[in-house]
Amino acid sequence: MIGWGQDERIADLYFEDRTAQGNPAEAGLVRLVGNRLRGFLAGAVKYLDVQVSSLTPNSANRTASAAGASEDAARIDHRHAVDVAMPVSLGAGGTNTLGDSNDLSVANHKHRIEDPSSIATATALVNTTSTTFVLLSGMEITPGAGTYLVSLSCYGRAPQPQTNLSFGLAVAGTGIGHTERLVGGTAQSSDSYYSIQTQAKITVTAGQAIQGVFRSVVVGYSVEVLNRSLVLLKVDG
Repeated sequence: MIGWGQDERIADLYFEDRTAQGNPAEAGLVRLVGNRLRGFLAGAVKYLDVQVSSLTPNSANRTASAAGASEDAARIDHRHAVDVAMPVSLGAGGTNTLGDSNDLSVANHKHRIEDPSSIATATALVNTTSTTFVLLSGMEITPGAGTYLVSLSCYGRAPQPQTNLSFGLAVAGTGIGHTERLVGGTAQSSDSYYSIQTQAKITVTAGQAIQGVFRSVVVGYSVEVLNRSLVLLKVDG
C-alpha cells in the first residue's frame, strides 16, 4: 500500500461483491480484501478504512489476574484496571473490605466509607462552684476544619437544696448561647440526680476545639457531673 501522495477527485466508486479476490486494479473499484476495504485510486491500491487491532492496555497497576474477558482494549468487554489503594479511604472504624473482588474495575466492588464521627467520654466525678462556664473535664475534641453535628449529654447530682446547673457547648472557650441548658432543684431537692442533653451544628476552623462546659447558677453552691459524652458527626468541609 502507498500514501495518497496527491489530491484526486473520483467521480464514481464501484463497490464490488466481496467474493471477488485480490486487490482492485480498475480506477474507482473498491473491494473487501482480508477484512480491509481497499480501492484503486490515483493509480494505486489504497486502504479506505482504519483498523484497530490488539491494543493491549498497560497492566502494571492491574489488581486482579485478568483485565476482563479480553485484554484487547478495542473490544467492548475490556476493563480498565484501577489501583485498589487509590480510591479507598482507610479511616477509623469499620473493616477494610472491598467486596467480592479486590479488583475495583468489576461490577460488584464496594467503596468503604470512612467513619466521620468522633467521641469523648468520661465517668469521673467533677464539680464546680464557678458561676461562669468552665470546661467539663474530658469533654473537648479538636476535630479539624469543618461543620459538625454535636451532641453533649451527662448525668449528675445536686448535693445541696436549690442546686442549679447550667450546661452547654463552646468553641475554643466561647460559649454558644442557644446550647445552654438549665436544671435546678428546690429547697427539698438535695442529693437528687438529673440527666441533661444539648446539641448544635457547629463550624470550626483548623485547630479550634469543640467543648462541653458547665457552671453553677447560684453563688456558693456546688454542682456535680458524673458520666458524660461528647459526640461529633462531620457533615461538611
